[in-house]
Amino acid sequence: MSAGGGPSSEDIRERAAEWVVRVHADSCTEADWLALEDWLSGSPARQAAFDAAEALWLELGAEAAAILPGLAPDEPPTAEIIAFRPRPRTARPTRRIAPWAVAAGLAAVGAGVGGYLALRAPTLVYQTPKGATRQIQLPDGTAIALNSGSKIQVRFDRSARRVRMGEAEASFDVTHDAKRPFLISAGDEQIRVVGTEFNVLRHGDSVTLTVRRGVVEVRNPAADEPMRIPAGFQLTHHDGDVVSEVRRVQPDDAFAWRQHRLICRDRTLGEIVDDLNRTFARPIRVKGEARALTFSGVLVVDSEDAVVRRLTQFLPVAATDTPAGPVLTARD
Repeated sequence: MSAGGGPSSEDIRERAAEWVVRVHADSCTEADWLALEDWLSGSPARQAAFDAAEALWLELGAEAAAILPGLAPDEPPTAEIIAFRPRPRTARPTRRIAPWAVAAGLAAVGAGVGGYLALRAPTLVYQTPKGATRQIQLPDGTAIALNSGSKIQVRFDRSARRVRMGEAEASFDVTHDAKRPFLISAGDEQIRVVGTEFNVLRHGDSVTLTVRRGVVEVRNPAADEPMRIPAGFQLTHHDGDVVSEVRRVQPDDAFAWRQHRLICRDRTLGEIVDDLNRTFARPIRVKGEARALTFSGVLVVDSEDAVVRRLTQFLPVAATDTPAGPVLTARD
């Protein structure tokens, strides 16, 4: 304790080290992440101690869980601080080894990574036509599912794995690599991860990020601080806005497109049709007051004719087929 009765800087550093070990464990839960956010909230000293402890974790790699608790609290880290808090894929070893041995091991790993990067591919472009989806496996093991009518660019370099999203929707299951974060540019937002699972929709001037596992950091050039979005939450942002909307959701809803489903929770017909038109080559149009009709339920997204027929069964609308596509209007 400090002379004033509060926790000393050494106490804070020790507690920060305990938090780093806790949230990097396979057993880490959403409740652990929320408790960490509470502990960090409003305390620059705690945030600085946590970032320093995590930087040391990233430097030590797989042996961090064994070494970090035993190091002197004022031992400075040398690794670049990465603000994202990933959940690792594999269990950490429990044996203790000397820090110099870890450093030697990291040097050997670094040489191997350099050889891999020397052979890395140039920027790759992946895209899907309307009505088709695609499964992508990146060289690092990251899995990407690309929705209908989507286009992304992927490039690996020495410092990061980079994705640029055009008009697209994709779900990502990112392989853990603490030395090279996974960066996604979508509009004016940058999404930074190390290893987690999430879905990103870039449509028009908006970005919707839904996190199913882990925590994702989102940086907006108009905001002072990055935001950390934990599992079970969704961020919606419009280009140019300083404030983004973050709310608790059922994350599986955002991934339903992978099973050709559209889950609707009190959504207007106008919003539903906007989503459907990212799949169908012929756009569905909604006229007049029919746009404001609301629907909750699950739509199977197969053929356009079948989907339109279901909409006329679920809602008081009529469908008229035209050369340009079906038109929905309210029934009397």
